[in-house]
Amino acid sequence: MDGHQVYTKEYLEADRLPTLLTNCVVTSVLCFLCLVLRVTSSRIKNKKLWLDDYAAIIAWICTIPNFVVFGMWVRLGYGKHIGVALEMDLNTVENFLITTFIVKLTYVLSLSFSRLSMTAFLWTIFKTTTMRPYLIFMTALTSFVGVAALLVSLFSCIPVQGQWKYMLPENKCVEGTALYLILGIPNMVLDVALIILPIPYIAGLRISFSRKIMVALTFLVAGITLVIASVRFSTAFAKFDHRDVSWDFAPVMHWFILEINSGIISVCLPACAPIVRMFGAKLRGCQPGRQSSFNGVELLDDSQGKKRDGDKSTMDSVSIFKQDRFRDLIVREPHLNSA
Repeated sequence: MDGHQVYTKEYLEADRLPTLLTNCVVTSVLCFLCLVLRVTSSRIKNKKLWLDDYAAIIAWICTIPNFVVFGMWVRLGYGKHIGVALEMDLNTVENFLITTFIVKLTYVLSLSFSRLSMTAFLWTIFKTTTMRPYLIFMTALTSFVGVAALLVSLFSCIPVQGQWKYMLPENKCVEGTALYLILGIPNMVLDVALIILPIPYIAGLRISFSRKIMVALTFLVAGITLVIASVRFSTAFAKFDHRDVSWDFAPVMHWFILEINSGIISVCLPACAPIVRMFGAKLRGCQPGRQSSFNGVELLDDSQGKKRDGDKSTMDSVSIFKQDRFRDLIVREPHLNSA
C-alpha cells in the first residue's frame, strides 16, 4: 500500500457498500415503522404503554447511532479495499474501528432490550401459568448476559481507546476471535431458549386464532434473527482480517445490524395485532355477509339482520293483535269506553 503499489481495475472498482448499506437502511426504516405501528396499536386499544413497549422503544433508540455510522461508512470507503479507502481518508482504519466499537455497543444494548421486551410481552399473555417462573429466570439471565456483554465490549481493550488506536504501545486487548465467541455464543443460546421453550405453552393458549398467528409470526421472525446471528457468527470467523479491514470486515458489521433490526421487528409484530384487526374489520365491513366491528360499532351479517327483521315483524304482529282484542272488548262492554 505504498505509493508505488499498482492495483488492478477489479481491486479499485470493487465495492460492497451499496448492497450492504441498502439492506441496513431498509431494515432500520422497517424497524421504525414496526415500532410506530406498535405504539399506534396501544392507542387504538386505549392501553397505556407497559414494560414491553418501553423496552422495545429503548431497543430502537439504541440503534440511532447506527445512522451516524452509515454516514461515516460512505465517507471512509467502507466496503472498498483498504488501498482505495486509505486514498479517501488516511485515518480510515482508526475511524472504521470507531464505527465498529459503536456498532458493538448498539448490538449489545438493542438486543438485550429486545429480549426483555419479548419476555415482558409473554408475561402479559401467561398470566396464571407455570410459564411465569421461566420468564422471571429468562429476564434475569438476559439482564446478566446483557450487562456482561456490555462490559466486555467496553473494556475489550485497556485503555478503552485502544479499540481504535490500535498502535498504542500500552494496548492490551482481547483477541478478536475470543471476543466474538464471548459476544456470540451466549446471545445465540438466549435466542434458542426464548424461541423453543415457550412453544408448548403457546400451543395450549386459549386465545383467538388471529392472536395465535401473530405470536407464531413473532417466533418465526425471531427464528430468522437466530439464522442471521448464525450467519454473522460464521462470517466473523471467515473474514476477520485486519490487513484489509474495510473490505473483509464489512459483511460482519452488515450482519450485526441486520440481527439488531430483525430482533426489534420480531418483538413489535405481536403488539401490532389491534391495528391489523382494525384494518381487517374495515375490509370485511365493506363486504356483505360478514361480521366485524370497527371503532366499537358492530356490523351484522345478512343472517343476523334477517333474524332481527323477523323478530321485529313478530313484535309488530303481537301489538296489532292486542289492539284488536282491546277494540272488541270496548264494543262488547260500552261502560269501559265511558270510563
